[in-house]
Amino acid sequence: RVGGDAQIKAMKQTASSLRIDLAQFRELAAFMQFSSELDASTKKQLSRGERLTEILKQHQYSPIDVYKQVLILKAGISGRLDKYPTAKLLTYQSELFDYLDTEAQSFMQELRSSSGFSKELEEKTEKVFDDFEEIFHPDSVETGIDSGYTINLAMALGQRNKTINRDMLKLVERITSRELASPTLETEIEQIITGKDVVEKDRFDHLIESCKIIDYDKSRSMETLFKAASKIMDKETEGISHSEILSKLIEREKSSSTALTPFFAIPHIVIEGKDKFEILIVRSKKGVKFSDSAEKVHSIFFLMGSIDQRHFHLVVLSSLAQIVQHPSFETEWISSKGVEDLRTLILKTRKKKPE
Repeated sequence: RVGGDAQIKAMKQTASSLRIDLAQFRELAAFMQFSSELDASTKKQLSRGERLTEILKQHQYSPIDVYKQVLILKAGISGRLDKYPTAKLLTYQSELFDYLDTEAQSFMQELRSSSGFSKELEEKTEKVFDDFEEIFHPDSVETGIDSGYTINLAMALGQRNKTINRDMLKLVERITSRELASPTLETEIEQIITGKDVVEKDRFDHLIESCKIIDYDKSRSMETLFKAASKIMDKETEGISHSEILSKLIEREKSSSTALTPFFAIPHIVIEGKDKFEILIVRSKKGVKFSDSAEKVHSIFFLMGSIDQRHFHLVVLSSLAQIVQHPSFETEWISSKGVEDLRTLILKTRKKKPE
């Protein structure tokens, strides 16, 4: 990015407040490390700042046309990106740029030849965004429960356990998205956390009691683990092949790592169909390396379900969040003697009160 004096007028019009907005976001994010309560305005500001930071990322030696920069910044600053998960914003940007090159060439020519945004050009810009967003549909398979917004669940967890750590907040943010939101979301979460959702609670217990658990003594690569998990989950669910599952898991991992703490990972995908939800649990005593820069992961929960199971997704996610944050979980996970001990540990830890 360049200084204000060297910017074109359209950029100055669009991004005049960006530096201040980002500074306020960083200050607020730093302050919120010491607070567990967020009001609606703060949530919105953090969500907007997170998205602006994401779209400002630019690969080295991959310059972006300045007018395309103007438009993606305009989308972010205006709030158009608020409805999309953060992990999908680079996809939004890439597809928007392709759309501008192929379907909006006359608009781009007019923008380049203009001295800035007039009222008429502003209206045309909004129409370009509207037309693009009608055909831009983030793949629900990869974003239905991916990273992005919903601090509501984190706050609900925090109300039950005030010592919840930042890793857990990141975990909940990353595995919950706007696509799971609804007018009844807060009520649903409250029922989950307070234990009033008895039916789904029993369903979670049954899911754990009947699911397959794999126990590896030797270290595995992430790719080897994903291949093995795909073949196992393929046998449990009709209508999707192991190669499709593997492809979706890998694509999901590319968007952002599902290794959410140094100990715990939750690779997850949403699949087509109805009434589908599976979980595969893996323990690796020697660990699985999800990236070169992170520690090996020892507890992996693979989730795969159809989008009509959104509420049960919330139940499973909140249950896992409470389980893995228990102080004794990691030690007991490694020391458990076998598959059935691991199963018992999960069910037992779920029923413990937070410390």
